Amino acid sequence: MNESKLLRLNSLQFFSEPTEPAASEPTEPTAAAGSEETTPAEKTFTQEELNRIVTERVDREKKKYADYEDLKAQLAALEDKTKADSSALEKYAEVEARKDALEGTLTKLFDSKITGIPEEFHDLIPSDGPIEQRLDWVVKAEEKGLFAPKTKTPLGKPSNPQPDTSEHLSNLSPRDLIRKGYAKNQ
Repeated sequence: MNESKLLRLNSLQFFSEPTEPAASEPTEPTAAAGSEETTPAEKTFTQEELNRIVTERVDREKKKYADYEDLKAQLAALEDKTKADSSALEKYAEVEARKDALEGTLTKLFDSKITGIPEEFHDLIPSDGPIEQRLDWVVKAEEKGLFAPKTKTPLGKPSNPQPDTSEHLSNLSPRDLIRKGYAKNQ
């Protein structure tokens, strides 16, 4: 080993605390040999006193943990409730995701319905309320013909033309032809 490392290790030993008194070191006398210092006498207990002290100590410890079973039951109930709550939260998250997806679909459907409606009718569509109510309103209005394009009738023609009931003359017998001729004149 290199000398500098050895010196560092030796210097560390001076700062450490001794764990046992060295056998070679003389111990200091605690009291002078001539003085009579009395050490306090150790208290002795009878077996009954010792048993009473031990039972008191055991009873105190039992009192500390007396409600252990109740706490254990409460913990089990709380864990069950937590599991139920977490499964309910998972179901709620699934329902929320499904709701968001359906709202997106309804919004797309509503937007496609709106593009088919002339601009002058857009003010009639309610803008408040959930998307399903607005879509329902548009569907009902379309069914009633509110947004149907208006046909323009040419001038001079009847607004309610009668259906063409004329038959083709080549299919008629001579007798039917004569009847038709007389029927128009009368």
